[in-house]
Amino acid sequence: MSTIPKISCQISFYPLGDTDYNTTIKQVLDIIHNSDITAEVNDMATILRGEAPKIFNLLQQITTKMDTNNVHYVITTTISNTCGCEL
Repeated sequence: MSTIPKISCQISFYPLGDTDYNTTIKQVLDIIHNSDITAEVNDMATILRGEAPKIFNLLQQITTKMDTNNVHYVITTTISNTCGCEL
């Protein structure tokens, strides 16, 4: 019997050259909040906790949406299968 690995992921999203960056950041937060992944949002980063495939899928949803909207961005992530993985 295999179990789906759980991970934690700290993500920071930075829109580049966007004068209306708050709207763009809100779009990213809406994608996160509409997922079924546990998220803790703070001023500089969001901590995601859940099944690894779901978190990687969420990151793909964010990049696809921003690419579709022609947003230039930097996303920094730190992923752990140990630190902060408790749900």
